[in-house]
Amino acid sequence: MKLKQPITISVLKSPKHYINTKRFKTYLDHFNELDNYDAVLTLAMIIVWLTETKTGDIDELHLPSNGVNIWKYINCSHQNQRNGSFFYEALRQSEKANLVVVNHAFLLNSTLNGHGRIPKFNHAIIDEAHQFESVAREQFAKDLSYVTIVHLLQDLQKVVNYDVIDHARFYADTFFRSVYQSVEFLHGEDDLLTDTGKAQLTIGEEYLNLMLNGEVKEHLNQLFISINHILEELKNKKSLNKWQTIISKHAFSQLNEMMNTFKAFFDPSVNDVRWIEIDQYGAKNAATIHVEPVSVSHYLEQFYEKADSFIFTSATLKAGKSYKPFLERTGIPEETNCQTFASPFNYGQQAKVLIPNNIPDVSKTKVNHYTGYVADFIQRYTTQVNGKMLVLFTSYDMLRIVFKHLKRMKSLDGYTIIGQGVSTGSRDKLKKMFETEDQVVLLGTNSFWEGIDLIDANKSKTVCVVRLPFETPTHPFILAKTEELEMGNYNVFQHLALPIAIQRFRQAFGRIIRDEQDRGAFIILDQRIIKKGYGKQFLNSLPETTIIHDDLTSIITHAKKWLS
Repeated sequence: MKLKQPITISVLKSPKHYINTKRFKTYLDHFNELDNYDAVLTLAMIIVWLTETKTGDIDELHLPSNGVNIWKYINCSHQNQRNGSFFYEALRQSEKANLVVVNHAFLLNSTLNGHGRIPKFNHAIIDEAHQFESVAREQFAKDLSYVTIVHLLQDLQKVVNYDVIDHARFYADTFFRSVYQSVEFLHGEDDLLTDTGKAQLTIGEEYLNLMLNGEVKEHLNQLFISINHILEELKNKKSLNKWQTIISKHAFSQLNEMMNTFKAFFDPSVNDVRWIEIDQYGAKNAATIHVEPVSVSHYLEQFYEKADSFIFTSATLKAGKSYKPFLERTGIPEETNCQTFASPFNYGQQAKVLIPNNIPDVSKTKVNHYTGYVADFIQRYTTQVNGKMLVLFTSYDMLRIVFKHLKRMKSLDGYTIIGQGVSTGSRDKLKKMFETEDQVVLLGTNSFWEGIDLIDANKSKTVCVVRLPFETPTHPFILAKTEELEMGNYNVFQHLALPIAIQRFRQAFGRIIRDEQDRGAFIILDQRIIKKGYGKQFLNSLPETTIIHDDLTSIITHAKKWLS
């Protein structure tokens, strides 16, 4: 479709993405850590970059590890000063534009908190809308770790009396050690591990009461007292230079936010879901507390009042043939007009679904036995059909065992085997490794089920689903949502577990076909897709394409012919 008149488009990100040159100059004027290689390198990179950049956007840079600690003081998120602010230049451009592109988080944060950091709008199109509700939950979530507090205290040494800082550091260490020990004591074999293998414990009413009546509460009170001492000293500080003032204001805001997080987590009257994560192989204070709302529909209803119309788009808004789960999660009225449009891709010609019938049923097989079959299949497929493969798991434990199996196989010596949470590096780093190599197997958990493009020079793509993506019943959010639904006499499986699993399943399928030239094999190892009644709902949720259910050897042969 051709528009009658040209339109101007502007991309706007949150202020923390943009540099403030006046703040940067203040940082340089007071910088005295010439022996800190990371800091010197970061500043040198920024100085060179400032001679070239037109946007001032951090995403143009790849800073070293210490760069994040510097960036938080020189970005535009802490004040409304327009001089030297690349954010306000981006905002000015967006105010002139017909179409402004922002992400979900910035849109929600700016609109609901009244920051005025997005131009007033009458209409909004929410793309990738299946993620909208979870992003909203993240916006209202709070988390806090020992490392976060210590980094802030380290910066405050330039402003606050050392003894006061040292007391706070000691009590932060004591508090998080007691939290760590509590999780170690309470965490059982059935409790969850995160994508990166950290132990995760849901803190319900019983566990919260135990903490509030034990040494955790005592250590928290001592930490509160020490933080209040710092806040008092910051209030009474006089004769600070420009740089100390910046540190002081940032710390004052962050310390108050930390106090609010502690209060929300330990207040029994707050009906949010709580959990704690610990790094079992890290320091004994490596704990993070987390609290987030079970439902955000009431927040989103306030958001919908901010404009005349909203359009929600995504390839996976429906669960089966119904939009109802999406509408309920996002607080959108049930009578809202919902439409489905045909895909531009010819899935019948471009994709095949392959289901081996002689792999044991994952629900009836011991993990060590099942993972052996999975590893053998991956080895056969990559060496005989396609050397590049994304393998999706729902369990970190299962991923780790398969990773070990594959690393021991001599036939895969020339292959790069990447395991999320096992191989070092962030999700983005692992993704880039996968995209740039030809003979590579990426084993991923939750975050890899969507948002990754399988770049392959031959346009032949393979995604393998090890297990249908039902959320772990013991995940803190699922536990809380289950309790809420049961109180309303809803069928939890049909109303929660199945819709979420089908949505994730469809997202995984979407990885294989991204343009008209792609050809893809979507392999499902979980036999429940055929044997269980709900399996049809998964298969029926996919676009119309060929489904082959055959023995493993025949599946390999089919795939070889298809992708070659």
